[in-house]
Amino acid sequence: MCIRDRYRSDGFLVIRGLLDTPAVSGSLEEIHSIVEAWGDGVRPESSKDAGEAPQTPHVDFIPAFASGEKPMPAEKVDAVRRLFRLVRHNQYFRDLCTGSELTEVVRAHLGPNVMVLQSMALMKPPGSGEKRWHQDNGYFRLSPDDQIAALWIALD
Repeated sequence: MCIRDRYRSDGFLVIRGLLDTPAVSGSLEEIHSIVEAWGDGVRPESSKDAGEAPQTPHVDFIPAFASGEKPMPAEKVDAVRRLFRLVRHNQYFRDLCTGSELTEVVRAHLGPNVMVLQSMALMKPPGSGEKRWHQDNGYFRLSPDDQIAALWIALD
């Protein structure tokens, strides 16, 4: 069964090896760099745009760490729930998400006119709880819903 038929049958695809080891390790390194810089007070210039939603910061720390209720772990990345707008704020992730490996898969299913609607890194630090199964379009409500793809990349 070809990839397109598997997707239509199962509603999802697993494409092992789509990204090589340098892309995966580079992504992990970049996430650590973003979190360390944010913790040191560095903000991306683009986060000052008027259109930026103030309630969703680029780096979203677990509330107990952000409030000081719990001491910040030695590795700041262990206190982060998620990173938002990676493609908008970070050249490494912009290049990764618009690079040929990922866009070729999406274009094979949706056609040549694709765009990134959202880019985030969901973290799962120790003690952070589960990430429940959900359909992204339940939040976005975009249509036609057969023209939308969510790419999830497991980094570790």
